[in-house]
Amino acid sequence: MHVMTYSVAAESSRSPDATTLMQALSQRLAAITGDSGNTSYQLDDLDDRRACFAVARDAAGRPLGCGALRPLEGNIAELKRMYAQENSAGVGTAVLAYLERQAQVLGYGAIRLETRRVNERAVAFYLDKGYRVIPNYGRYVGNERAVCFEKRLNDMNKVQDMDIRIDDLRSPEIIGLLEEHLADMYRVSPPESVHALDLDGLRRPEITFWSIWEGEQLAGCIALKELDAQHGEIKSMRTASSFRGKGAGKRLLQHLLAEAARRDYRRLSLETGPQAFFEPARTLYARFGFESCGPFADYWDDPFSVFMTRAV
Repeated sequence: MHVMTYSVAAESSRSPDATTLMQALSQRLAAITGDSGNTSYQLDDLDDRRACFAVARDAAGRPLGCGALRPLEGNIAELKRMYAQENSAGVGTAVLAYLERQAQVLGYGAIRLETRRVNERAVAFYLDKGYRVIPNYGRYVGNERAVCFEKRLNDMNKVQDMDIRIDDLRSPEIIGLLEEHLADMYRVSPPESVHALDLDGLRRPEITFWSIWEGEQLAGCIALKELDAQHGEIKSMRTASSFRGKGAGKRLLQHLLAEAARRDYRRLSLETGPQAFFEPARTLYARFGFESCGPFADYWDDPFSVFMTRAV
């Protein structure tokens, strides 16, 4: 399996590589939206002491993508010039994560951005990363083609205090959580329609299992099953009852999507249920861009199954 390695660091926005990346972004935006975006920023904006321009590079030093922060108002930064070359899986995620960390260092409490509604890939990307749609701000007020987003960094800090780790499925906490998970599956679905895996099933070599912790408290778990070299399946996603509504599930999904990108997967799929019990899960998956699909892999048409998928 090919895994791309790269690094992200702050660089001059006036370097030749920066110019090449931003020109490529302008060409892509013009093709998608009809507007290059060149009028929405000035290079001088990035000279501010609370601004940052970042470049992602591969192991050979070749530039793969970029992004920038500039002051917007008060303690709010604006995200600009986000770009990743085609076939550079995970670069956009890495650049955004770097800029979010830099925003915290620079003292910002939130990040805002604008993209065009027609740029569906960008809209899905920011929703995946925990950004929420807000009323259009500044120059975008009244522009029906624009959609604006915001992410509160204080909220992000609370979730980032949780630690995600590969789990060997041997601790009493994780065994108890999975036993609870299986009991619920058999409670709401007939036995022949339960596809949740037990401990032995989750230890199979094609499955990677993660748990998320806040200190010594287990917050949840998730697993990724490799169906083939380009297709993965989400399994055993569960949030501990005391952590529901606190962002643990969202953090696990973000982690899994980033891992799928690093593995060069092209698609992620999952099976869940149609019952009311599963509605929060279906809602979360939909927010992350998953859509209904037919049975995949070894599944079959079943009134007690809902199948969902999305491109990586």
